[in-house]
Amino acid sequence: MVVCNIRVKAERRVCKALKPAHSANKASPARKLPQEITINFLDHPTPRPTHCLAIHAGRNGTTKPFIYNVQANILSRHCTKLPLLPFSPSTGSKTLPLTPLCLPSPETFGLLLSYIYTNDLEAFRRVWATKDASTRRIQAVLALGLLQNCFVLGFQDQEVLKVLGDVVRMRV
Repeated sequence: MVVCNIRVKAERRVCKALKPAHSANKASPARKLPQEITINFLDHPTPRPTHCLAIHAGRNGTTKPFIYNVQANILSRHCTKLPLLPFSPSTGSKTLPLTPLCLPSPETFGLLLSYIYTNDLEAFRRVWATKDASTRRIQAVLALGLLQNCFVLGFQDQEVLKVLGDVVRMRV
């Protein structure tokens, strides 16, 4: 079964992926990032973010990380293996802690984050609906990466995992 194989491969990455930033190797993007980032709250509706995540793959520091503003309590409710995030003074602060996070597929984290905040399963399903063969192959690769991220983060929404598993099975 595809999902079982994915799970076994992802298990091998768990220890590496959830290492804190201070243990990242010297070439890692985590070494080049500031500890805090200042954001403009005019761009953010309430609830306001408490942290910034710098999502990277840890591949020799050759790619720039994806930066996401998040609310730690919302994210930690859905991601049981999320590392402990540093203290954030308050949700009203303009300066937020920036935490590096290594994931197998940084480019797909935004899709997961969008679902976590909206809980809109139908919109999530529509992202994966296509009839074009070349697009389906690309989606299969992205779905596989997103499944690996879900495992590493401890995301366990069975409906989302089923949708992703179906995408991988149907298009590989």
